[in-house]
Amino acid sequence: MNKFRIITAAKFRKNKGQYITFAIILFIAAAMLNLGLVIQMNFKQSFTDKWIEYNTADVTTIMMEQDYSEDYYNKIKNIKGIDSIEKRDCILMEGSYRLNGSEFSMPNVFYNFDDTINISKLGIIEQKDITSDMPAYVSYYLKHSGYKIGDAYVFNSNNTEYRFTIVGFVEDMIFGTQSLYKLGIYLPNESFKQLKDSIDSSNYAVSIGTTLTDRSQSKEVASRITDMLTGKMTATYSCSYFDYCKQVRTMTASVGGMIFIAFSCIIVIVSILISQFRINNDIEEEMQNMGVMKALGYKGNQIIFSTIFAYVVIAGLASMIGVGLSYVALPVLQQGFDAQTGFEWIQSFDFIAALITVVIITFLIILASYLTARKIRKLQAIVALRGGVKTHNFRRNYFPMDHSRGNVNYLLAIKDLFANGKKNFLLLVVIMATAFTAIFAGTMYYNIAIKPQAFIEAICETVPSVSFFVADSEDTSLFDEISKDKNVKSVLYYDSAKVIINQEEIRAFITDDYSKMDYSICYEGREPAHNNEIAIGNFIADSGKYKIGDSISVGYGSNKEDFIITGFMQSVNEQGNCIELTTDGIMRLNDQFKKTELNVYLNDESDTEGYIKDMQSKYPNQILSFVDVVETTEGAMQVFVNIASIMAIIIIIITILLIALILFILIKTVIHNNKMNLGILKAVGYTTRQLRLQTSWSLMPVVGIGVIIGAILSYITMNNVIVILFRVLGVMKLGFLIPIPMVIITAIVMMVISFLIAFGLCGRIRKISAYELISE
Repeated sequence: MNKFRIITAAKFRKNKGQYITFAIILFIAAAMLNLGLVIQMNFKQSFTDKWIEYNTADVTTIMMEQDYSEDYYNKIKNIKGIDSIEKRDCILMEGSYRLNGSEFSMPNVFYNFDDTINISKLGIIEQKDITSDMPAYVSYYLKHSGYKIGDAYVFNSNNTEYRFTIVGFVEDMIFGTQSLYKLGIYLPNESFKQLKDSIDSSNYAVSIGTTLTDRSQSKEVASRITDMLTGKMTATYSCSYFDYCKQVRTMTASVGGMIFIAFSCIIVIVSILISQFRINNDIEEEMQNMGVMKALGYKGNQIIFSTIFAYVVIAGLASMIGVGLSYVALPVLQQGFDAQTGFEWIQSFDFIAALITVVIITFLIILASYLTARKIRKLQAIVALRGGVKTHNFRRNYFPMDHSRGNVNYLLAIKDLFANGKKNFLLLVVIMATAFTAIFAGTMYYNIAIKPQAFIEAICETVPSVSFFVADSEDTSLFDEISKDKNVKSVLYYDSAKVIINQEEIRAFITDDYSKMDYSICYEGREPAHNNEIAIGNFIADSGKYKIGDSISVGYGSNKEDFIITGFMQSVNEQGNCIELTTDGIMRLNDQFKKTELNVYLNDESDTEGYIKDMQSKYPNQILSFVDVVETTEGAMQVFVNIASIMAIIIIIITILLIALILFILIKTVIHNNKMNLGILKAVGYTTRQLRLQTSWSLMPVVGIGVIIGAILSYITMNNVIVILFRVLGVMKLGFLIPIPMVIITAIVMMVISFLIAFGLCGRIRKISAYELISE
């Protein structure tokens, strides 16, 4: 074993630059893979740990006080699986607040911060003793949206402004982010009483929190509660449960983790190709030494071991270093994820993720190295001592200098191109992969930060310019005036209701005519057009193995009707667990259904605020509340823009670094193998600059072909690749724009960067001396 350490040390001293470069590539791969695994495994567990720490209610039901009775409390308490139950008074108000510089519409649920509670406790992240008439503790999520302690939090509801002073930020595991359609605000006792006295009693609500003996049954228990309340409530009500909260709060991190894992796989593949290339090159360079070892009695397996030992050691060490370095990058990602999730992710060392990373990378390098080096076993000592057959060149002489016309530098570069097939294949694969990842990063950033319409359509069911919540849909005066406006592209009622399918509560989206919507969320088939038709989400379709044309039973209260499936739809907010019905279709189940949400699609969205004020002044009694969807979307998108920016920067930096590292290995190998030829060319009068240009230009055709293939593949397959990554969110179809100018610019920039890096690395040609080569 000591002899092998000596041999390995000698090889490392001889090619330390290439081994170090190989190690850098591996620990980048390990860092990316470990990041992805930690996010996938640790982030969701962190959410669950926080949920348990605060004894958060596994199912939280909110109903308006006018609908509440002790009978509901007792029925919920007696549901099988309920471990504990707690009732709290609260205030539920529709309205809007400022978020990332825009007015964001969302109901706020106000609780008494001083209540003595055992269920759904809060975690205080930051607080300060500030004298104020209306102090308030708000979600940690708002801190990442620009709010600071001492700032005013202004909530607008029914043309009334409610102003609070932020005195602290809290972790709220249920109502701590906009993803759950309600934002929790916690007021000290006096502030809560003051708010309660100043509002109409119709906003008084009751919150019932329950913990379960088996948290995994939260969805089933929520369905039973919803089924109990359906058709009996005269006002709004809701039922939130653990599984849904966890899915919504961790979905962005899940996608981020998938992207890191996918990117690390590409780098691992590149690492495998590098190890194979270097081992093949080592075998050619060390052929005579291997012959000597065989002649001295070393077995084939021993020589193989001595050849791959350095790569195995580097793989193990580099992957462990990469795991450690990944934790340096985690705080940066934490900021982005905290902004979306609304809770503080405390990272801890994940031994399982680290073990998986080290084992996978080390095993793959061992396997690839062994498969490449095993041909040494067949090598005969006498052949190896003669240098193999490298002195007998049976290859075709491409572009013979005595018959070819053109610039000598370019001809020599082309000859070198055809003479190094393995090197060129490795470079081609790397450039293709890096071109694809660079365009992937650019596509994600372009479609989230610059032209987000396709991204919004993928994650939202519908995106009007303005939504009005009307008092009476049978009064058509508001609808008729909006329809006549030349700036209005279309107007329609678009509502939702809770229904039961297969004993589970799901959301049904409802409108009169889906053809009037600005885009379709069906990825197969079509939306329903008649009262007996339905489109179902991908989760329902997959779990029930339904096909288009099948019949499915839908329930509401005690009513149940069959509908014909006309299409499959996607929904990120509902994770594909939803349906589409026509208004006539929902009326078959609930003849008391009333349309309330009027969606308006404007041609010119530059002044939605003015449009809303104009409509409110004309119809003050008809418009109960509104949502400025344009401003709301802009505010909500800022979180995704930040995350996309961070990931795009990371991917682009690693892409450039990967190109530089690969070129370093290839160019050093080329210069070492062609040292004699380069010395001869220097002796006959070629300058160092000419030889550097010749070597650099010999790589450019491969770089160009790799960039072109990578660009074409990315243009053709990008949306399918992103759908695979986003499928965990419920995305089944995607129409991301891939701007051709961006693809062309990326290709040109990659070629220029590759040439500049190659030309710089070829500077070592300057050290080659014809005199020294002759002396040797």
